[in-house]
Amino acid sequence: MSKPAVRSRLPELRRARDAAERGRDVLEQKLELLRREWAKRRELRERARLVAERRVAEAMKAAREARIELGRGAVAAAALAQPRAPPIEWSWTRITGVRVPALRASSVPFRAFYGAGGTAASLDAAAEAAAAAVAALVALAAEDAAAKALRRATLKTLRRVNALDHAVLPQIRRDLREIAAALEEDERDESIRRNAWLALR
Repeated sequence: MSKPAVRSRLPELRRARDAAERGRDVLEQKLELLRREWAKRRELRERARLVAERRVAEAMKAAREARIELGRGAVAAAALAQPRAPPIEWSWTRITGVRVPALRASSVPFRAFYGAGGTAASLDAAAEAAAAAVAALVALAAEDAAAKALRRATLKTLRRVNALDHAVLPQIRRDLREIAAALEEDERDESIRRNAWLALR
């Protein structure tokens, strides 16, 4: 590479270094925010998991009690008489710039569509417990999806920071050192030639 080309590459490399360092600082700040959000979502997911486990256990217990009191056939017939559950609402939201799914089950109060004859309070309790269990499972799925999306974004950002720290910036700094050394050597050679020419005059 000619001397003019080497000299013109020096400011270009300095600009690249400065841009990479600024980008790294921005990514480091984003990484810290993502880590905090991911930790928060993991905690929310754990709470949602405990609630869902409790609600499912309560629903299973209530269903057993209803089957014992009324019989399996009566409980199954009552379940078939109920309308389909409202659909789960699916949308997207953003957390620290990360697109995460948001799930929500419509909170419709339980209403019995089966007749009162041949039923008991235990059947109503089982139906209400089942609806609560579904809502808790949807909430758990929402927190789990958000936590996974934040985990992926955190790991992706961490990889980019590591690439800048261990590949991009070290390479730019090596190139800068090599160019600086080459220019310094050229200056020494030029100084020697100039001194030799002066000595011959």
